[in-house]
Amino acid sequence: RAQRRGLLRRWVSLVPCRRDSSGLRQAARLFHLAGDMGHLLALHSIGDMHDLGRGCPKDHAEAARYFKLAADQGFSQAQYNIAKCYENGEGMVQDSAKAAHYYSLAADQGLATAQIDYGNCFQMGGMGVPQEFFQFCSLLQPRC
Repeated sequence: RAQRRGLLRRWVSLVPCRRDSSGLRQAARLFHLAGDMGHLLALHSIGDMHDLGRGCPKDHAEAARYFKLAADQGFSQAQYNIAKCYENGEGMVQDSAKAAHYYSLAADQGLATAQIDYGNCFQMGGMGVPQEFFQFCSLLQPRC
């Protein structure tokens, strides 16, 4: 098991080295393998690759699926990305309440972009969140 984890780390660290099309396809294969073994960065990265159509077909539904897998295991950037998917209805049915939920999870982990977007939910109201100016200010205060 430790040997497998070491191999995963090595794969993931090697992937960013090749940016040409064959390197991106190889990266996608390696991220899929690592993601199948539960590596959160790999799950998130393959979601990014599907979202952008780099190294694999552009597919927002597949991107959202990978973001959700990593998000539900606590990966903050994936929580932010799945919140964006829910907010904009990219790759899934639009659901403002779920978007706000995932923004809050990522914001609680200190992800600045999530804190801003979650704060904006309170500023405008909606997205399953009441309009609360003081909550909006408290979320953004550390950033000001």
